[in-house]
Amino acid sequence: MQKEPRIHHLYVATAKYLFAHPKHGIVKLLDPMTVSDAKRYQLSPILLYGLTVAGLPIRWMTFAPIDAPIAIKGFLANAWEHAKGLRGLPDIVRVNKYLHEACPLLAEALQPLGVELQVTAPNDRSHPGSLRSAQESAQYISMTASSAPPQPQETPFDTLSRYAKDDHLLNVRIAPSYHSGKEAFKIMQWLQQPIHPLSAPLNDTELDWQTGDWLSSWEKSLPESGPRYFKRDSIDNFMWLMNGTNADYIELSDDDEYEHSDNTAELIKMLLANWPGKMVDIAKLCSITLKELNWYLGSAATLPPASLFQLKRILGIGIELEYLLQTINGPYVLMANKPKALEDFYNEYTNGGNASAFEIIPDNAHADPSYRYMLICPYSKLPSLLMVPRGSSIADRIPDLLFNYEGVRRVGAKLYREAVSTCAAVAVNPTNNIAIMSEFTSRYSFEE
Repeated sequence: MQKEPRIHHLYVATAKYLFAHPKHGIVKLLDPMTVSDAKRYQLSPILLYGLTVAGLPIRWMTFAPIDAPIAIKGFLANAWEHAKGLRGLPDIVRVNKYLHEACPLLAEALQPLGVELQVTAPNDRSHPGSLRSAQESAQYISMTASSAPPQPQETPFDTLSRYAKDDHLLNVRIAPSYHSGKEAFKIMQWLQQPIHPLSAPLNDTELDWQTGDWLSSWEKSLPESGPRYFKRDSIDNFMWLMNGTNADYIELSDDDEYEHSDNTAELIKMLLANWPGKMVDIAKLCSITLKELNWYLGSAATLPPASLFQLKRILGIGIELEYLLQTINGPYVLMANKPKALEDFYNEYTNGGNASAFEIIPDNAHADPSYRYMLICPYSKLPSLLMVPRGSSIADRIPDLLFNYEGVRRVGAKLYREAVSTCAAVAVNPTNNIAIMSEFTSRYSFEE
C-alpha cells in the first residue's frame, strides 16, 4: 500500500496580532487592526514565516521586521534542521499563488532535495487554515519554563522567534495532551515517522523573494479601529494594545460584580494526587520548589507564568472553549491512592461517568501479582490506565468509585503485557506520562 505523501504548508504574511514598537518592542493586539491604523501608535508590521504539517496542529514559526525580511530558503533550512515536529524534509511543500510568484526560483531550489513545490488550488481550504491558525497561535507566544529570558545581544524579533522555537519543542514533547480522539492518533502517527534530514545544502541568506501588499490581505475586511491604549501584561510580560481607553480598563477592574473562575489549581491538585511519581520531580521540571508548588495548590501564592504553563503541559490541562474553563485531556497512567481524589478525577475525565471502565486480565496467562490494571475509556477522550495495588483498601472500592464499572474483561496476553510495560515506563519517567500513554493508545482500539 502506497504511503501518504508528507506535506508541509509554507506561508509568509504580516502578523495579524503582533507589531513592533520603537520603545515597547513586540506589541500584542487583543483585536487586529490595519497597518495604516497601527501607524498612529508608532507600530510597524512584523513578518511571520511558518511551516505547518498539513492537517495537523504542528507548526514552526519565525519572525522578522518588515524592512529586513529573511530568505525563504534560509527559513526552510533552519526549520527542517531544528523543528523536530516537522520530521525533516517533506515530499511536498505547498504555497499560495502569491508566494509562488514572489519566490520564482523556489521550485528549482527544492528539486535537488527531492521536494516538490505545489501551488494550492483555488478551492483549497487547508492551506489558508494553516496560516489562520498560525496567526492566532502567534498572539499567545510567550516564555516557557525552559526559555531563557531576553538576552542583551538579542533583538525583540530574535527573542520572539526563540520563544516560538521553545513552544514548538514543548508541543512536540506532549502534543496529544491538548487533543483527543482521531486527531491525537494522527499526531502520534506523524511523530513516529523517521526524520528525513537535508540531503543537500539549502542555506541561502540572500533575499530570494519580493514583499508586496498580498502579505497583509487579511486586513481588507477589518473595520476602522477605535481608541486603544498600551498595557503591560503581568503574565506574559509583553506590552498589549488594548481596546478602549485607560479609563475603561480602570472602571472594569473595579467592578465588584465581575468574577473570574479559575479551576486550574483544583485540577492540578487532583491529578497530582493520582500521579505515579513524586511531586518534587514535577516541581523541578517546572523550575519551582516543592514548597512553592504546595503554596500554589493551597491558594497561598501564585506561580510564575512560565512555570504554570509548563505544569499544565505536563499534566495535560487545556482550555474548554465552550465554558472557558480548564479541563484535563490525558491520556494518562495513574495510580489509585486516595478514594476521593480518584473519584474526582474519574468524574472530571469522563464528564460524570460518560465512559466504560473495566479491569483487564490476560487470557491464558498469569496476571501481574503486584497491581490490577483498569482501563478508563471516556466516550470523548483517549483511554487511560489506572494502576491499583493488589490487597489495598482502595482496590475493594473500585466498583463504587468508577461509575459504570463493568468488572473484569479478558484481553490478549500481548495487549496486557504492553499495558503493564506502559505503566512501568511511566513509573520510571512520569513527566512523559501523556506521551508514553498516547503511544500505547495509538496501537489499540478499545471502542465497543
